[in-house]
Amino acid sequence: MNASPAKPFSIVVLDDVHSSACLVQMILERNLRCKVTICLTAEELYSLSDEEIPDLYLLDIQLADGTGIDVCYKLRQDPLRAEVPVIFLSAHGNPTMRVAALKAGGMDFLDKPFFPEELIARTRMHLNLHAANNRIRRQLQEKQALLRVLGHDLKNPISNAFSILEMAKMFPDKPINIDLALKSCEQAMELISHVARQGSLLEEEDDASALPSIDLAEALAEAVGIMHIAAEKKEIKIRTEAVKGVLFPMDKITFSHSIINNLLSNSIKFSHPNSEILIRAGRKDIGEITGVFIDVKDNGVGIPEDVLKALEKNQEILSHKGTLDEEGTGQGMKLVKRYVEKYRGTISIESIIESEDAAASGTCIHLFFPDTPSS
Repeated sequence: MNASPAKPFSIVVLDDVHSSACLVQMILERNLRCKVTICLTAEELYSLSDEEIPDLYLLDIQLADGTGIDVCYKLRQDPLRAEVPVIFLSAHGNPTMRVAALKAGGMDFLDKPFFPEELIARTRMHLNLHAANNRIRRQLQEKQALLRVLGHDLKNPISNAFSILEMAKMFPDKPINIDLALKSCEQAMELISHVARQGSLLEEEDDASALPSIDLAEALAEAVGIMHIAAEKKEIKIRTEAVKGVLFPMDKITFSHSIINNLLSNSIKFSHPNSEILIRAGRKDIGEITGVFIDVKDNGVGIPEDVLKALEKNQEILSHKGTLDEEGTGQGMKLVKRYVEKYRGTISIESIIESEDAAASGTCIHLFFPDTPSS
């Protein structure tokens, strides 16, 4: 696969003198791989969309509607922009003003009139430093994400093994399923090894063809087997309708444990006792795209709208207790979404909450993995 071209740096210039701002824009865009946005007022800068956070701010100190120092203070209070580097531009060489600009959170200071070469060099340096800091921050997020995967996904196989051993202690004369207990322990060890060797949770798989093919029906059966005890405790039936012989490229541990088990765990948690969960899987066409689909449907309490919105925006999700007050972490659906997107799949959710329509409440989660993922 060919690597996509690197995205140009985004720079915002705040200067109430249009000709001065245009000069900065021309110099930087001609010499750096960047796109420069000009703002003539502080309010214009504040109105910029949160969807596109710049990589650098160049702020003039003296403005018609305030000072660049005040703008910098405000940027530093904004969680989305607090880490974006700021370079000040000023025609005033007052040392007191320089100190105030640096105290406000500025990273550098350039006098007007500036030398184009110095503007280019300082801008390049701060852009590169910011990019390096972002890479380090992303690596830390990766480690935290993988630790959450390990902590969250180990819960199911360990709970299974614990429940079997607990039953053996409570009812010593009753036969127990030692094989299932051992299988659960093996799955826990597989998960630990899998997370230890996994490169990234946040990056897409570069080459799906390099992945081993798994049998969809067999992988689902294994996942359901892991969740059997949790479902049995609430007398919930898991019914599977999977087309046999369907193969597709996917890491089996990721599919069974991190995707399907998390979906089933949520369905069991938010379903009432003596209910049913239906899994349908096979191949289908969506428009002109053919691929593998998995639908997981329950008749539980439904997913609140605020949770659906938080999931869509990759925001933190507060944990909600299950129908029997089961505790949770709020991480399950976030991990599913990340893994589905990592393997270039899509996830969509239909849900009706119980308080709105008790008779029709429940959730259906649709997963789709196209045969030829779009680049």
